[in-house]
Amino acid sequence: MNSRYLNDRLRQLDDVYTTQISKLSRLRQDYSVATDTLIKFKLEKEIKETDNECKKISKEISEVEDQIKNLGAPNSIENLDTITLESNFSPNNGADYTLLEDLLRKGRWKQADEETLNVILSVANREQERWLRLEDFVKLRCQDLDTINYLWQKYSGGRFGLAVQGKIWKAVKVSAGEGKALIDFCRACGLVEQRSGVVSLFVKDKIMSIEKIYERLNGMNSSQISKNQTKGILPAIVHWSWLEDRKHEACLDALFSRIEDCEI
Repeated sequence: MNSRYLNDRLRQLDDVYTTQISKLSRLRQDYSVATDTLIKFKLEKEIKETDNECKKISKEISEVEDQIKNLGAPNSIENLDTITLESNFSPNNGADYTLLEDLLRKGRWKQADEETLNVILSVANREQERWLRLEDFVKLRCQDLDTINYLWQKYSGGRFGLAVQGKIWKAVKVSAGEGKALIDFCRACGLVEQRSGVVSLFVKDKIMSIEKIYERLNGMNSSQISKNQTKGILPAIVHWSWLEDRKHEACLDALFSRIEDCEI
């Protein structure tokens, strides 16, 4: 096979993979709000089938990438650099991180962000509710948090991840006034857009939209991210609708306290 054929095939697989990942995300969202037992059963089956299809396509993509590499041809979908990080990472902790790692490896930051939320809700047994209460954070297992952090750091050149965000949170908490830690955290992570010298967390056009963040990262590999991106911008924990109402700052404080307790 020539390199042109392989690159065309790779683009085709990439398009199919994107479609299947979007479908999987939609199915999970439908499952979270479904109340009828029969509908939930059907959705569970479809989620499993779609997840398996994603893994199958991912495997084929890797095989084609290897073929291109062996030919010495430029790859149209650039492989991400990997780095070695100190971590207590172990994949055998009961949760399935195959999809998350695959998305991060391919630089699919939006889908990886969505999958990270799905994983956290799953390990917290809050998939149906789609949000966490203040008391749920202390129950998050250290091994799960460490795995999530490890994968994000590994595929971002150390720029993204819960540990990076935790250090930023700890720093802003020291200097922030009452109720201002959240906005200072957003500033430090490069999430706030300033207009006419005024910054407000809760004015829609002042906070950088999540889509704008994804757009900015689109196509970047780990080495490009390590040079150009603000630390801690992902995972997008500020943008997720996953925190108990009116307790956003307290919930983030609980999350990062848990990360510190886990020595991540």
